[in-house]
Amino acid sequence: MTKEEEIYLFWLTSLSGLGLPFVQRFFERYKSIDKARSLSETDIKKAEWMKPREKNYFAKAYKQEGWQHEWELLAKNHISFYSYFHESYPERLKHIDSPPKRLFVKGKLPDASKLSIAVVGARNCTPYGRDMARMFSYRLAAAGVFVISGMALGIDGWGHQGALEAGGETYAVLGSGVMRCYPSCHQNLYESIVRHGGVISEFPVYARAKPVFFPMRNRIISGLSDGILVVEAREKSGSLITADAALEQGKDVFVIPGRIGDELSVGCNRLIRMGAVPVLTPDDILDYYGVKTSDGSQNVNETEQKILAFLGGKTMHMDEISAGLSLPMTQLLKCMIVLQKKGYVIEVGRNFFMKKI
Repeated sequence: MTKEEEIYLFWLTSLSGLGLPFVQRFFERYKSIDKARSLSETDIKKAEWMKPREKNYFAKAYKQEGWQHEWELLAKNHISFYSYFHESYPERLKHIDSPPKRLFVKGKLPDASKLSIAVVGARNCTPYGRDMARMFSYRLAAAGVFVISGMALGIDGWGHQGALEAGGETYAVLGSGVMRCYPSCHQNLYESIVRHGGVISEFPVYARAKPVFFPMRNRIISGLSDGILVVEAREKSGSLITADAALEQGKDVFVIPGRIGDELSVGCNRLIRMGAVPVLTPDDILDYYGVKTSDGSQNVNETEQKILAFLGGKTMHMDEISAGLSLPMTQLLKCMIVLQKKGYVIEVGRNFFMKKI
């Protein structure tokens, strides 16, 4: 695609109120921006291929200026632009219902040849949900799987964090423009994702987050993924919208089961009843896709090996482990956090741990 065509499509896809079907029909008929912007009101009225609504929106928008400045801002802010027609536009998104007509990206797009799993769930998650999102994402990323989410508070953020801690790649699809970090408290996370993956949005680069944008971005999260993992979800939540989109797209849906009666488990357990795949460890997902992993022994240092050997098949309090191994509590705490993220131990009560079998 030439630079001129990119600029033309940036202008065309920036016209508000006009979706991808209009853009496709228009681009087929007018191959240059000069010809498109030179259309008269009479030309527009006579265009039988335009619907009345489209004529109204186009007539109001096509002569507006300012889009050139917006185009220049992309390069200044290291933002990539991909129209639906660009050779690097994700092929996966072309097959979903209502593909985005354009994407803005800070960082890069995920490699379609690699396995990608979306990790989604409640914003006000429990400590258990936080640990599961972080641990599952850590193990998936450590195995080379891309982690995709929406950078929201709660499960989304911890999913990204776990993938980053494993040194993996993670991608955030925003309900705002890519130059708007939302929520603002995730600024450091946002910057890390840009460096180790990408931040993606179909909305104008400086667009503020709006409630209506989040259901729209969910179809992109599932569309870019091979499957999604739901970690804690209420009966009616954005996570279930993403899960529904995934099912409509023929994607795999995995769920971490929750305790019956817990508000944040209702959505997860109902997904299982509807046929979603319950998972108890990250290996359940990796095995499902045939991803081979090592036994992990080379991924555990000498102190961590001693802790695992000391635990055996028992459940122990941190004080007991510290005394038994003569390990300072601060060192032990760091090791237990690492072992949790690697998926070797689980906290079954406050400061009580057991080794995963």
